[in-house]
Amino acid sequence: YKRVHEYANALGFDMIEGDYEDKGQIELNWNFDEIEQTADRLVTYRQICSQVAREFDVEASFMPKPFIGEMGAGCHHNISLWDESGRNTFEDEGVKDLHLSQIGRWVVGGIIKNAPAMMLIFASTVNSYKRFWDPGQFAPATADWGLDDRASMIRISSNGRAEVRVPDASVNPYLSHALLAAAAADGIGNQVEPPEAGAKGVDLPRTLGDAVEAFRDNEFIRTALPPQLADTYLEMKENEWAQYCGALTQWEFDQYWQAIP
Repeated sequence: YKRVHEYANALGFDMIEGDYEDKGQIELNWNFDEIEQTADRLVTYRQICSQVAREFDVEASFMPKPFIGEMGAGCHHNISLWDESGRNTFEDEGVKDLHLSQIGRWVVGGIIKNAPAMMLIFASTVNSYKRFWDPGQFAPATADWGLDDRASMIRISSNGRAEVRVPDASVNPYLSHALLAAAAADGIGNQVEPPEAGAKGVDLPRTLGDAVEAFRDNEFIRTALPPQLADTYLEMKENEWAQYCGALTQWEFDQYWQAIP
């Protein structure tokens, strides 16, 4: 991953850390910025990874769940809100303990409230949902939050940020960032209180088909995107789910070929 760091820094990234997550899998992080810049960098980052892979005669994949029993490929979105004076509003001045300010709580409340509908963007492929069926892989399947809790959908870290852990490596960052901003505005504008930290939340969609229905049923999230974009995206994902449902898999042959009623 040193070459990825080299190329990324040459293109204006501020690469801050990297480590090996699982067999053939690495996690690389760069410093925070405004959401438009961060979305642009994610798209560029994927191109950098693909180029470096070609140089080493291997392939770079952003498939969310390529192997059962091993870590999926997430793309955690770390968010915080800063005022014009440069203060992080997720923190209370003078408080050093791990906590979340009232504004931060409302943001978390808005994200949790709209999380089921946003899953169609956060986890946008059939394969995305295989992450949530593999136990012990830190892929949350409920809309909840916790203080430094990697099993929760939203993890509050010690440096005043909320880490949304459901988006995966195939996410479109422009759409995911737009919806997170909308959900945050919903939470602040309507003063949406989240459940208690650590409390079990509502179940998130567990298939792409479930996510399609959740997106369709949430008018606020659907209209947070331009109407033609939202309608076209929904139609594409309905078609993708229908194709998958009509496909035969090796699992079915293994399970049923010699089955006798």
